[in-house]
Amino acid sequence: MRRLLALTCLLVMGPVQGAVPAGGKIEVLWDHLRATVAEIGQHLDGVLGVAILDLTSGQQLLVHADEVFPQASSIKIAV
Repeated sequence: MRRLLALTCLLVMGPVQGAVPAGGKIEVLWDHLRATVAEIGQHLDGVLGVAILDLTSGQQLLVHADEVFPQASSIKIAV
């Protein structure tokens, strides 16, 4: 989970700090993020739902985007 958060921060904060990877490097980061999310999902005893949006490019990573998940107390967690 920490790796997923770290990769997400790199993708989101990179442009803010002026460290935007050029060309294919950003795709390598996205591929690594996809692989990390898939690995985390394989080790869960349940279904993982993820939605990540790069606000600079509009690129998305959606995992089980059409699934309906019960909110329970997770609605209280600030993201």
